[in-house]
Amino acid sequence: MAPSLPRLDARRADFGDLRDAYLLLADIIATGGMVERQSRGLAFRAIPRSSAPLFQARLKGREEAMAALVGGMGEKKALDGREEVVLSVMGRSFQDRHALEICALKVRARGPIIGALVVSTQAPDWADRLRGFVDWTQVAGVLCAADGNNQRAGIGMVLAVAGIGKGTLPLIEMEVPQEIDESTHLVRGAEWMKAGLPRFHSAASEALWYLIRARALHSRMFREKKQGYYTAMAVLAGVASGVPLEVLAAGMGMGAGLVAKLSDPGQDRPLSSEERAFVEGTIFGAMPGVLEDARRRAAAGRIWKGPAIYLRGMDWRQSVSRRARAALGRGEDLVEVAEALRIQRRELVRILSQALGDGDAERDRFSAAVAKPEAFAALFDGLPTI
Repeated sequence: MAPSLPRLDARRADFGDLRDAYLLLADIIATGGMVERQSRGLAFRAIPRSSAPLFQARLKGREEAMAALVGGMGEKKALDGREEVVLSVMGRSFQDRHALEICALKVRARGPIIGALVVSTQAPDWADRLRGFVDWTQVAGVLCAADGNNQRAGIGMVLAVAGIGKGTLPLIEMEVPQEIDESTHLVRGAEWMKAGLPRFHSAASEALWYLIRARALHSRMFREKKQGYYTAMAVLAGVASGVPLEVLAAGMGMGAGLVAKLSDPGQDRPLSSEERAFVEGTIFGAMPGVLEDARRRAAAGRIWKGPAIYLRGMDWRQSVSRRARAALGRGEDLVEVAEALRIQRRELVRILSQALGDGDAERDRFSAAVAKPEAFAALFDGLPTI
């Protein structure tokens, strides 16, 4: 029997190698390829010939980290070998046209990655490819790359339009603790979560990021959601994007009465002035008049308030980082700087661990990755809209 590849040990983990392997695998998956663990080492699968030399060069010296990423730290016994799909959906712009980019990873017991798919909703056959990726009736669940309603709406929309699940698919979310260093929430392999992996590069990188998180968290941090909740968010996104209810019902394969029921945004906290400016200006700026209707405006708030809050948090972190660096440059003590900024010293160190330029770039990537209303509306092209 061939010896197994060496596994990454937390005491020897090189965070630079982890980051490089993570970005490399995301790029490989985005081209339609994959990396496999074999008895003699790692092997590329379905790599475009023109990209192979560059991928080989990027892999050199990072084989150990790549092996750990592809194979995980072993299958989780509690899952008994069951297969799951990690599903990520994010916004993409192609020559002023908006679409949804989808990445699906087939994993066994949250260990080895055994299949991958990346497809854009601009592709005419995207729904067929997503349906045919796995036998969706046999998967144990879908690990959703979602922390907010915008991501839930994207996932719910592609599943509904592709006719997958029909409300019966178990959708799994992870509750991440505020302090990722608290060992009570973590398991072996958590060093990946401390490596500062850059986010929002692509749907593939986000799917990998959430898989890494799933591997690093204790089982009690997972919560199962009903598919209907995600479908409801998709309906609200469609309503906010100006798609008529009858068109939504036809395109999502649902009854008109059910769509009408799900289209009620309910009562929610009013948007702040900053949130309203983001939703009406940044998100809907290219669709004037759509939010004149009160129901569409309320639905838009449910779906796009989350990204506005997240962006404000990113701006705060960057502001703290700049002010702290200026104070430290003047020779002030770290403890005093943290007290002056009213932030825990541990959190300040975490913020300072990211370069200012990297933080700005991550903010720009997140802003570009937010699924836009044009992307939702485009799924129903050819059918009458407002």
